[in-house]
Amino acid sequence: MLSRRRAALVAAVSLAMVAPARADESATRARRGLATGAAIVPGLLVRGAGHWVAGDRRTAKRLLLIEAVGLGLVAAGGIPVGLSGGAGETMPGLALLLPGSALLFTSIAADVWGAAGGACLTGEPLAPDVLALSLGYTFVADPRVEFANLATAGAEARLGHALLGASGWFGDQTWRARAAAGYRVFGAVPGDWASKGHDALDVIAAAAREDRGADGFAVTTTEAHVQGRVDLAHIGPSLRGTFVNLGLGLGLELIDYRAGNATDVSGLITGHFGWGFVVGDGHARALEVELYYEHRRDTLAGGVTLPTPGNGFVGYFGAAATAWRDRWGLTATVDAGSAWVFALAARVRLPEVSR
Repeated sequence: MLSRRRAALVAAVSLAMVAPARADESATRARRGLATGAAIVPGLLVRGAGHWVAGDRRTAKRLLLIEAVGLGLVAAGGIPVGLSGGAGETMPGLALLLPGSALLFTSIAADVWGAAGGACLTGEPLAPDVLALSLGYTFVADPRVEFANLATAGAEARLGHALLGASGWFGDQTWRARAAAGYRVFGAVPGDWASKGHDALDVIAAAAREDRGADGFAVTTTEAHVQGRVDLAHIGPSLRGTFVNLGLGLGLELIDYRAGNATDVSGLITGHFGWGFVVGDGHARALEVELYYEHRRDTLAGGVTLPTPGNGFVGYFGAAATAWRDRWGLTATVDAGSAWVFALAARVRLPEVSR
């Protein structure tokens, strides 16, 4: 009889301890749901609303400040471009418009991710590679070109602060080859990952040659750009494992037409911004995902066609995911502009010697 009473008492105490825990868990989930909704409405207009509802007022204020700066840059750079219909004299405004757009995009993505509790999923980014090789396949869904199936290859090596790379694709009477050289101004290099962290700034120069045999022309491109990566954990702990990429550059294109031996020369303004997250330990297993916008239309994806008059243009949007297990990786990419481009590539890397 006594043992039965003891068993009943133990069961009652256990239920009393579990019930509050379950109630707290339900309350936390409900608050996360409300915070995630607030990050969308009114978060699309007022950044940080999701974090404010979640109780992280400090990060909410910082996201609101980022939105304000982004709006200022977009207005300063975009209004002249828009009013002029993309006139060449106003194109330097892209140096403000693109970073401003990056801040607006990053702030909404960060608010949704952090408010939803995404930090519990994220991990460490990959250490810099000493050498990385890739081999893959690309499908181009564009009825305006004569090709659809392409083989791709690439190689990239880091020698201290120096970066050397080569890449290309070929198939169906067309090919492209690109070579690049760069220097890491700030950030981790192979062998110095632990002391530098995840932020980086690179200066890169590149040259490429593309031959469209079936279409009767070839394009030679030279360009230089600056690209950086910032760890968003600087904004708040809820954004650990997320990042923003930003790049700006200038270039020159020479288009050679076989018919008549004619040549066109044009300037090129490039830009890139993207938001992403990392899952895994950053060493043996890792998954990195990025959503991005690329401000150029001289690629397989082309540029989005705008239903408005003017000389300006919109580039293309894309998503990329790379999964690693030890030395081996797989990258999947989807780009959407005037054409759809789907790419899949196997990768192998020689990581840094120490972490």
